[in-house]
Amino acid sequence: MTIVEKSDMLEDFRQVETQTNSEHIEMLPLTGTYVKADGENDENVVEEYKSWNFQDWLYPPQLPRTCQLLRKENIAIPACYLLVGILQGLIGPLINTYPLDLGATEAQYSTLSSLKSLPATFKLAFGFLSDNFPVAGYRRKSYMLLGWSLAALSMGSLVLFSDLSLEKEEYLDENGVSRERNIAPENAPSIPFLSLATLLFGTGFWLADVMGDSVVAEKAKFETSGAGSIQSTCYAYRFFGVMCAAPLSTSLYGMLGPYYVISLLAVLPLSILPLVFHLGEDRYAPVPSTIEQCQEIWNTVCSRAVWQPLGFVYFYNVLQVGNAAWKEFLKTTLGFTSVSRLFCTAAAHIRNLSLISSSNED
Repeated sequence: MTIVEKSDMLEDFRQVETQTNSEHIEMLPLTGTYVKADGENDENVVEEYKSWNFQDWLYPPQLPRTCQLLRKENIAIPACYLLVGILQGLIGPLINTYPLDLGATEAQYSTLSSLKSLPATFKLAFGFLSDNFPVAGYRRKSYMLLGWSLAALSMGSLVLFSDLSLEKEEYLDENGVSRERNIAPENAPSIPFLSLATLLFGTGFWLADVMGDSVVAEKAKFETSGAGSIQSTCYAYRFFGVMCAAPLSTSLYGMLGPYYVISLLAVLPLSILPLVFHLGEDRYAPVPSTIEQCQEIWNTVCSRAVWQPLGFVYFYNVLQVGNAAWKEFLKTTLGFTSVSRLFCTAAAHIRNLSLISSSNED
């Protein structure tokens, strides 16, 4: 074989190798797409790579406009969930400690703690109320405005008509050990007044929360892919708010007293009112009758995929009833200060929410 023949064979081999490689990967630089051949089925598979951009993060293109939560007409929805979490984190440590500093008995403390979440038992009634009696033609927006306004006014009444300061005093316990306790001033809110404000705050709080859940349920019907992504995103905002606000409430109460915590509870609901005003909602939208809604609820509850987790949530909440005697024991016998009790409460909130978040990811 001559040198010329060998060079021709090498050239033919290179052409065959180039042709084989081009069959596997074909670059399309204009579209950022490449075509790769499947070795088994001899079919072309198209894969597209897109660079990250801020616009797609704000408004995910795979979701319809009505499900893009960060748009002007929808921004009130994640803001509502975030505010619910923040207020839960702020008021939880406050109610666990402030009544004891006011000298509440164990019975009064148990009653006051129950009043905070009592309106949550009427969430179904709030939903029927908004469906059957729209205000100004709106079934969600109007009641959300009413709920947040009521929550702000109830806490604002405590700020305006009571002295929310606390004075520290040292005393000797039964063993002669020097300890520190908080003393309420003469014009401090009475237990009945604090209970009424807490009940009204809870009513407005849970009314607005129900409206937020209703809007999310309505918008979830328009999800074309990733069903449940809107709800999971909203609850992520809520858990984040609780985990940030609980330590903040603990620190503010320990360093500055209850005044600043209650002031935040009064001001923050007012901050969301402009966003709720711009919430997109169809006016005078048709609504199924109450009987049809009850039938749909019953059919849903009868599903095993619903009543099993529903039963778990019910028994979980039943076992979360606070023990007033235990908190009184921590204060009087073990000498726990208000800050110590608040840190225990904040740690419990963070632990519970971390477990819930991890279970949702699984």
